[in-house]
Amino acid sequence: MAGAVACGLGPAQAASSGTVVSATVPSATNVDASGCATGTPDVTDFGTVLPGSTNTTGADCTVLFGSSNDTARLDLYQRDGTGTAMSGGWGAQASGTGAFLYGVDAVDTSTAWAVGGGIYATTNGGVTWSNQASGTTELLVDVSAASATRAWAVGSNGAIVRSTGATWTAQNSTVGVWLHGVAAGDANSAWAVGDSGTIVHTADGGTSWVAQASNTGAELDAVAAVDASTAWAVGAGGVVTRTTNGGATWTATNPTTTPLLGVTAVSASIAWAVGWNGTILRTIDGGASWATMPSTIGATLTNVSAWDATRIWAVSVTGQIEYSTDGGATWRIQPSGTTQTLTDVVATGAATAWSTGWNGTILMTPMLPVADFSAGVNDWSAGSNVFAACLRAVSNGATTSTGPTPAATWAPNTGCSTSGAWNAVPATMGAGSKVAQATTSSTTAARADLRFGFRAATNQAPGTYLADLVFSVTAPNV
Repeated sequence: MAGAVACGLGPAQAASSGTVVSATVPSATNVDASGCATGTPDVTDFGTVLPGSTNTTGADCTVLFGSSNDTARLDLYQRDGTGTAMSGGWGAQASGTGAFLYGVDAVDTSTAWAVGGGIYATTNGGVTWSNQASGTTELLVDVSAASATRAWAVGSNGAIVRSTGATWTAQNSTVGVWLHGVAAGDANSAWAVGDSGTIVHTADGGTSWVAQASNTGAELDAVAAVDASTAWAVGAGGVVTRTTNGGATWTATNPTTTPLLGVTAVSASIAWAVGWNGTILRTIDGGASWATMPSTIGATLTNVSAWDATRIWAVSVTGQIEYSTDGGATWRIQPSGTTQTLTDVVATGAATAWSTGWNGTILMTPMLPVADFSAGVNDWSAGSNVFAACLRAVSNGATTSTGPTPAATWAPNTGCSTSGAWNAVPATMGAGSKVAQATTSSTTAARADLRFGFRAATNQAPGTYLADLVFSVTAPNV
């Protein structure tokens, strides 16, 4: 019999797969700085401070912090990161005129021009302003400077005048309409805009001005130049028109129907426009889209000026000034000290600017810088003025002497006497900003009590001085 080969088949092998179910639980943090509310007398408001006097707050600025499931650290630093914790608010300068001033521009914190019922110039930061012969009988309403020796001003009946320093001479704009705005791209190029969509341009320092097609018939009230190629103009009916090729072509859009009165730009992509009823618009894509920003002022905003992509000022008909340090996402009122209509503003630094307005108003910020505390350098016994913070006490699980590196660098100073430990408030979060820590997990109400100190110089300019500070909590404590 032939051999047989048998083959047996068992049960089929089942197919299999798998999965991982995950969940991430973050470190929870909490901070309560209601005990340090803005404007609280003798806590965050020194009140009236006499020149040459040293002042410390007499009640605690109390901050509660922690984490329900982790260790935590408390930091104190400057909101705008400019490097000086307290800066002067806006202070008035003696313009030498009672005329309405409609425009201002500056090349730095020393040299600026204001125009209105004349031309007024300063070369010493506004300590003095001098009246310069304008070279025209027309009313001038805007000014733009490319350098200390090259500036243009524009106004009624097509007036354009140019400065080479202290001397202004009239130039032929080739138009007879009101010119409401002017912007220099560089020492040779500039644009002026006005009624009926008028745009004129020079590429030779003003020897000749040539009309350009704005692609709108609307009144154009303001223009901002990024360089000799890129400029933006805004005006009636919410029109915005832009060029990136020196004005060979302008592209007009209407992101709003609200009249726009001011514009500022830092690049071919990023610009802001302001206008009636507190309107603030921002584009970050060259004007393809515009977003409405949340203004803190409901009144008409007359102009706007950006120092960079994050720091911007806007001024209003009510004399209010608002300032943003995050590109316009949020705005804060800065005390201006005036109720005069403000017509223009120009940024000269991250924390410095000029503004002009009715009845000869000229404002500048800051009036006089306030030094940050530095033991043995800028402290209560040396220097002309100083701002500092003191950690009076920690409790409820808050400590300063233990914890991971870096440990909190602020030492408690019971009573916050000027002979004890005081601290500068640093520009940004880091080792020097760590006030206290909660080294035990689930401590949710660790407590830090702080006080502040301010000494005014004997020549401290009158005005309101502000230290815009941030308390932040991070977990874990690192």
